[in-house]
Amino acid sequence: MQEVASTPTVVEIPSVEGLSLSEPKEIFHCPSIEQQAADLGVDVEGLTKNAAKKAVRNKLREITREEWKLQKRLKLKEKKKEKHELIQAGILPPPEKKAPVTQEPSELSIVVDLDYDELMSEKEVASLHSQIRRCYSANKVCKHPVNLVLTGLSGVLQSRFEHITDWRNWSRISVETEDYLDLFPSEKLVYLTADSPNVVHELDESKVYIVGGIVDKNRYKVSNRTSAFRTLRGSHLLTKPPSVFSST
Repeated sequence: MQEVASTPTVVEIPSVEGLSLSEPKEIFHCPSIEQQAADLGVDVEGLTKNAAKKAVRNKLREITREEWKLQKRLKLKEKKKEKHELIQAGILPPPEKKAPVTQEPSELSIVVDLDYDELMSEKEVASLHSQIRRCYSANKVCKHPVNLVLTGLSGVLQSRFEHITDWRNWSRISVETEDYLDLFPSEKLVYLTADSPNVVHELDESKVYIVGGIVDKNRYKVSNRTSAFRTLRGSHLLTKPPSVFSST
């Protein structure tokens, strides 16, 4: 049987002006780390090459995180819209309305001492910021809201609050840059801390109770954080939440 010689297929590659297949590096050129940093707006002057790469990676990660947050918000918005349409069509039952809470405001004052900004990392400051917002939200809707006072607000934590619209108009909460010792009589102050042998079983509305606003994973003792703490008559440990907090 006679074999038939196969004819190779000839493909003509069109020529492109300015491009040369003999110089692939010019076609697939990867920008330098300095160029990437400049494109992203990252200042890497004076950094080592590894440090510059890390700064660029962190910036890219931050951009990716923001895009992920945006997509998450859009997805949640679309999901709420679909649920609303199903409720309007009668496919899903309407959500039950919560009965409004009849509030009985307490005269109790709780101070959050924020004079520890420099002792915390940026991640810990973000955690504290989130906890304060949750405290405000819970206090706003609970049956016996207390008077919340933030003292010594400054630094990174203050800059985080500045990104919240109308945070200075929050109800039943006051924000002060001064220290609590400059705002209240010292004989009324009680610092709640696990470092004290004293125990508080009930809260006295004539007193001002202070909570240390710090997230430190127990790296520091409260008694060593500030000299102002030692000027108080005594610190106490709150072991059992009183009834005024039970509804929160």
